[in-house]
Amino acid sequence: MSNRKRKHGIFAVNSEVVLLSSSKGEEREGTHISVALETVFKQMRIAGNRPRTIEIVVEDIDLDKLYHYLDVLQVTPATKLIRLKSIKAVLSKFYNNGWLADRF
Repeated sequence: MSNRKRKHGIFAVNSEVVLLSSSKGEEREGTHISVALETVFKQMRIAGNRPRTIEIVVEDIDLDKLYHYLDVLQVTPATKLIRLKSIKAVLSKFYNNGWLADRF
């Protein structure tokens, strides 16, 4: 694995740091999720992604799209499993908030 970090082009990010509280009450340094998401959306726009890709709504997510996403990834099966688990965690929150009618 390469230790090189991309610090130029559309992947350059500023070093904005936000202090977050952990469950133990100690402060941690990190990037706030809203800042991270906005940065990713900007990168996608600059990279030429279609607005339909960037502005997908929760209700548009279905099993076919998830399987297609996992199918086109050029990573090891273990990495696909990690991605799937992460997606499942987010989709569970969407379901719990009432944004999805069915649980994935």
